[in-house]
Amino acid sequence: MVAILTLISAIIALAAAPGVCSNSVTLVKNGRPASIIVIAENPTEAAQQGAKDMQMWLQRISGAKVQIKSESKIEKKNSRALILVGDTKRSRNLGINPDKLNLEDIIVRTFPQALVVIGDDERPDGYNLKGTVLAVDAFAEQILGVRVLWPGELGEIVPHQSTIAVNDVDIYEKPILVDRRIVNLGYNGSFGHAFGDYWDRFHKQHPDWFALQPDGTRDNSQPEHAGYPSQRLCVSNQELIEQVAQDIMEKLEKNPQLDAVSVSPNDGGNQTFCLCKKCESWDAPEGKIVQMKSNNGPIPHVSLTDRYVKFYSEIAKIVAKKYPNRYIGAYAYHLYLDAPIHTKLHPNVVIGFVPGSKVYQNDAEREQVRSNWLKWSKTAKHLFLRPNSLMALHALPTVYVHKLGEDLRFFTDHKMMFARYDCNFHHWATNGINYYVLAKLLWDPYRDVDEIVDEYCTVGFGPAAGMIHQYFNEIEKITNAIAAERQRPTAATITRYFTDETITKLDSILI
Repeated sequence: MVAILTLISAIIALAAAPGVCSNSVTLVKNGRPASIIVIAENPTEAAQQGAKDMQMWLQRISGAKVQIKSESKIEKKNSRALILVGDTKRSRNLGINPDKLNLEDIIVRTFPQALVVIGDDERPDGYNLKGTVLAVDAFAEQILGVRVLWPGELGEIVPHQSTIAVNDVDIYEKPILVDRRIVNLGYNGSFGHAFGDYWDRFHKQHPDWFALQPDGTRDNSQPEHAGYPSQRLCVSNQELIEQVAQDIMEKLEKNPQLDAVSVSPNDGGNQTFCLCKKCESWDAPEGKIVQMKSNNGPIPHVSLTDRYVKFYSEIAKIVAKKYPNRYIGAYAYHLYLDAPIHTKLHPNVVIGFVPGSKVYQNDAEREQVRSNWLKWSKTAKHLFLRPNSLMALHALPTVYVHKLGEDLRFFTDHKMMFARYDCNFHHWATNGINYYVLAKLLWDPYRDVDEIVDEYCTVGFGPAAGMIHQYFNEIEKITNAIAAERQRPTAATITRYFTDETITKLDSILI
C-alpha cells in the first residue's frame, strides 16, 4: 500500500510543478490553503454536500482546511484558485451550463486558476438529484487517489500530500442507468409490495375484493408473515381495479415529482392467491407449473404471470387517461416471475424483475433468469433489475464478480433502465469484493471486472495484493463449482466444498 500511496503522491506533486500548463490549479500548498471552495448564493442540496465533501477530502489529504464561501463573498482582488462546486455564475462564465446536462451527468474540468466540479442536481420538475456529489466523488477518486473500499477508516485509502495541484483535468461522465441502488434517486418511484393496508381498509365493506381460498372463503385475516402484510387480492374484480387506480391517481396528484406508484402484490404468508374462476380464466393454461402456498400445503398451479400482467395493465389503462406520462410499478416475482404467454403489458407499466437469491450458486437458475429476462424485454417497454443475489451464502466466502459483470452488461444491453440490489448485509470480510465490484458496475456496467478487482486488492492491501487476489480467485472457483452442479445448494453441498482441507489451503494463502 505504501508504494501505491507514494505513486499517487508523486503524481499529485508532479502536477504542482510551476508552468506545467495554463490549466494548472494549486488547491493546497505546503499544508496551507491555496484555494477557496465556491458555491452559489442559493446552492442545491447536492452542491452544499459536495462542497463539504471536497473540503473534507482536501483536509484529510493535506491537513489544510479550505474555506467554503458563497460566490458573493469572494473578494475582487482574490489571488487564490477557485474550486467552483455546483452551478455558479463563474462556472457559467467559463462555459459550463448544467442546464444542458442530463440526469446526474458530471463534469470536472480545470481552467486557469479555477477547478469546476459540477453535476446535474435537479430534474426539470425540481426533483433533487446528486450530480454534484457524484462529481466530487469522481474527482476524489480519479484525481486525488481516494478510495472507499469498505466502512471505517481502515477501508478509506487517503494519500497524504502537503501540496495538492491539478492540471488539465477534463472529466465528463454520464450514468448509464437512471437509478443505481445501493443507493441513489435518479428515478422517483415506488415498486415494493403495495397493498399492506387494503385488508383493514376494505375487508368489511368489500370482502369480495380478496382472494378466494381453498376452503371457499375469502378470509385473508392471517397474521403478517415476517413483518410483511400477506393478504391476497381478487385481481380480476373490476371494482378493486378501479379503487387501486383511484389510489394511484391520488398519490400522483399529491406528488407531481413521483414517476411511478407500485401495484406489486403482497409478499409471503400462507394465504393462497385467488382461486376464483374469473382470476383463473386470466391465467395461461399452458403456463409453467408452480407451487402455490396454502395452510394445507402446496397447491400445483399454472404460472400467475398472465393474470398479474392483465391486472397491472387494466390499472395502467385507467391511470394513463389522466396521467399519460406517469407509470405503474410492478414486480415480476415469485409465482409471476416468468414472462407472460398471451397477455400484452401496457406500455406505462415498469416491470421490476426479481430473480431468486441463488442465481450465482446455480448455473441452471442463472441461465433461466437470463432467458426469462429476454422474454420480458420483448413485452415490457420499461424493465429494471431487483435481484436478491446478495442474500445467498452471504455469511460464507462467496465470490461471483465475473458473472456479476457479465449479467449487468447483458441486462443493460436488453432494456435495463436501472437496478436496485437487495440486500447489503455488511458481510465485508466474506462479500466485500462483490459489494465493491457491484458499486462500480452500477455506475458503468461495461467497466472491466479484472481492473476493478485489481484496484480493490492493490489499493486495499498493498504488498499483500497478490495473495488477496489469489484468495479471491480460489473462492470464485469454489463458487463456480457449486454453481456447476446446477441445483440449489444445501448445507450438504457447502460442506462438500468447504472441507477442512480446502479451508486449510485458503488459510495458507493468507498466512
